[in-house]
Amino acid sequence: SDVYKRQTQSTWGNLPELSVEVKNLVRLHEALEISKAELIQNDEFSVVQVFEDLKGGGHNDTILIADFDKGLRKYSVYPTFEQIQNLFKNHNIDSKKGMDLQEFLVLLLPLSGRNAKKLMENTKKGKRKEEMTDRRKVNEIIGKFFRALLQYERTLFAIKQSISRGKSSEKALQMVFEESVDKSKLTRSEFLSLFSSDV
Repeated sequence: SDVYKRQTQSTWGNLPELSVEVKNLVRLHEALEISKAELIQNDEFSVVQVFEDLKGGGHNDTILIADFDKGLRKYSVYPTFEQIQNLFKNHNIDSKKGMDLQEFLVLLLPLSGRNAKKLMENTKKGKRKEEMTDRRKVNEIIGKFFRALLQYERTLFAIKQSISRGKSSEKALQMVFEESVDKSKLTRSEFLSLFSSDV
């Protein structure tokens, strides 16, 4: 009823606005998972090589925010400082220490069992730059992945900020999930786990 909707809106925040953001997040999540699978299945892709490219050499085996920005430009991705900062915050990465290889791998997860296994095998490949004659195709796929990742992380961060500022609540998220999310694409626990880390 209208009275119930008005009550829930005043108690749990602007549900129609939250619903739009959540639907957008789920759409971006799906696109990101497809992009991850495409990347991992490409035999020319090397996790270690991309990590080294983003690291830019020299920082105790971590990627700092400035390195990440410069490294992404190699893949024709031009993020804002805020987008990279949001990504680091969403994954609880200390921006002063930087992102290590393990934290970088988390960006590529969760993946289906087959793709997760392939990702683990991929980390053992090491650098393969000298073996590749043409990196353009794989670089395009890497760029597509990072563009999808940054879009997704920006939307996720905005929703988390809304929750932390009291504009929305976890109860509102659950309600929006029940009403707006295709359960065949994302389970309730998978959906709620997206918001589990601190802002």
